[in-house]
Amino acid sequence: MNLEQTSVNHALGLLITTIENIPMPPSVNALYFTNKGRRTLSSEGRQYKDMIHGLVATKCRELATVSLENVRLAISYDFYFNNVETKSWLKKKSTTRFRKIDISNRVKVLEDGVSESLGIDDSQFMNILLTKNETDKDEYVNIRIYNCEV
Repeated sequence: MNLEQTSVNHALGLLITTIENIPMPPSVNALYFTNKGRRTLSSEGRQYKDMIHGLVATKCRELATVSLENVRLAISYDFYFNNVETKSWLKKKSTTRFRKIDISNRVKVLEDGVSESLGIDDSQFMNILLTKNETDKDEYVNIRIYNCEV
């Protein structure tokens, strides 16, 4: 596979793959617990990570012939939530316009699951882009991975 011929140019690099409609990960507070002073992945976290492994294996078959080891990569996460804005804001009954949805604490389990599935280290992600969007469907995440070296 020739990544230069099959990829799309983007400001982050050459698009390698897209994984769409991933169910929204739980907050980091539900994914980990502290045991004897160490942070440990909960059973819910392990189940979610296993689901990510399955999605990546299914949706990224084309990467099986490409070595991404030691390649500078970028990753973008497009999060889609219901009701990003506080409904009472428009009626001037709320002091904050946006719901308190912390997207950064949902990234780690996605990053770990994707990188483990692709056989890479998450330290290879040189750029990370997070966006928060609104949807009227079930909440989900789309992930795109880019080659920064091309």
